[in-house]
Formats: sequence, structure tokens, C-alpha cells
Amino acid sequence: MVGAFTIYLVPGLTNTRWAERKWISGFPPPLTYSIYPQQQTAKRSLQPLHNDYEQALKLARAKNKPILIDFTGWACVNCRRMEEKVWPDPLVDSLMRNEFVVLSLYVDERKKLPLTEQQVVTMPDGSTRNLVTVGDKWAHFQIKYFGATSQPQYAMISFDKKMVARPKFYTPDPQEFAAWLQCGLAAYRKLP
Repeated sequence: MVGAFTIYLVPGLTNTRWAERKWISGFPPPLTYSIYPQQQTAKRSLQPLHNDYEQALKLARAKNKPILIDFTGWACVNCRRMEEKVWPDPLVDSLMRNEFVVLSLYVDERKKLPLTEQQVVTMPDGSTRNLVTVGDKWAHFQIKYFGATSQPQYAMISFDKKMVARPKFYTPDPQEFAAWLQCGLAAYRKLP
């Protein structure tokens, strides 16, 4: 049994099309993190804005598009599964690339906030929390405005910060995720 599993994993160490192991998807780093050039992956890999909420608002206003916020984490297995198995779906990929400004906010980002942005905040339950890292800031933002602490969570807002659709969580079915994107896009287009 151990030998069979080892043989199954060996192609993951190579620069071949066999490197993508579906059974363990989400556990190892995605192929886009590889030291090997991966043309097949690089071609389909969507590059969202990274931890830059203000830039996303500006871009969304300039392009008149809704913002798709991806609350994620470096250590989030289900986030990687979504990025590897759902985002590359042709319809999902097309919608995300062409109809949204996609913003990934990493709630476990360890980079320290500038001292001027570090603060103590009151949580919805009345407790207090020190916002010291970028991840603390985005985790607080997620709890305050979207009422959740789990990842992945997807939220759709307009450039003037209005919620466009109910937030969505881990959805391994590309058709279901695409339907949610389309529903949110239709709601955005009806905004005054």
C-alpha cells in the first residue's frame, strides 16, 4: 500500500503533465508555485489583486465592474482546491477575468501593518483585538462586514461598497460557483 502511494506521488516531483495529483489536491502547494516553468498552468492561472482593497475599489470604479473579494489564507487547503479545480473552469475563468475585479485578502498574512494602522478594535461580541498584521486587518474586515471567519469566503461588492450578492463559501462544483457569479453580476447591473 505504501509503495503504491509512493508511486502515485512521484510524478508530482517532475515537470510533466502528470504532476497534478487530484486525490491530494489542495494539500501540496499549487503548480503555479513550482520552481519549474509550467506553461499549462501559467496560461490558466488568474492573478487577483493581492491584499490591496483600495486599489480594487479604484479599478472597479474605473472599469464599472463589481469586486469579487476572495477571503483566503496561505494555509487554506480548500482555498487552493478552489483555485486549482473551480477557477480554471472555462465559464468561471471567463467571468472572473472579464466581469469582475478579483481581490484576494489573506487573513493569515504575517506582514506587519505600519504603526499608524495598528490599532485595538472591538469585535462584534464585545471583545477587543489587536490589529498588528495585514492578516489581522483582513480577518477583522471579514468578520465586521461579512459575519464570518472561514475561508474561502467569496463576497461581491460594488465600487461604492454595496453588497451585490450573498457571500459564498467553499463550492467545489464549478457550475454552482459560475451560477453564483452570474447571479451577482446580474444584480450588480441592476444597481442604480
